[in-house]
Amino acid sequence: LVTQSLHDVDVTVRRAALDGIGEERHRAALPYYLQGLRHGANEIVRRAGAGIGRVGDERAIPDLIKSLITTHKYRVQVQDD
Repeated sequence: LVTQSLHDVDVTVRRAALDGIGEERHRAALPYYLQGLRHGANEIVRRAGAGIGRVGDERAIPDLIKSLITTHKYRVQVQDD
């Protein structure tokens, strides 16, 4: 369910997967969401943050803070005069 909530292309499926993680499974799901915070794709990092918001606890705060620091590379085409 964690994988679906992070990677499925359909937002309805992602939400259903997140909703399907029962409270008794929150502790087991947390490490997977923490791992998602280190993913290279911003959308996965954002989804992992949302998952932690649902299943996490205060111990996840340092990882959430670290995930706010990002580096982006862009290729810019410059005309040669």
